[in-house]
Amino acid sequence: MTDAPLTCAADLGRSLRQRRKADGLTLHQAAALCGVSVQFLHDLETGKPTIQLDKALAVAAQLGVLAFLREKRLEGFG
Repeated sequence: MTDAPLTCAADLGRSLRQRRKADGLTLHQAAALCGVSVQFLHDLETGKPTIQLDKALAVAAQLGVLAFLREKRLEGFG
């Protein structure tokens, strides 16, 4: 997995699904490992836009996917 900008919930979900599969985990195994329901993990991986951010970040960290923020200067401002 490489660095990639997150522009929507689906971007995060795709990354987490790829990582889970690369680690050889089923949806059920990963949900148990992360302490979330299978339904939550499924919703996260399929890009549900109303997912709980704190839980999504906790799942990402548990699966070894780190999220960082990087500021970008907006053109025409400041």
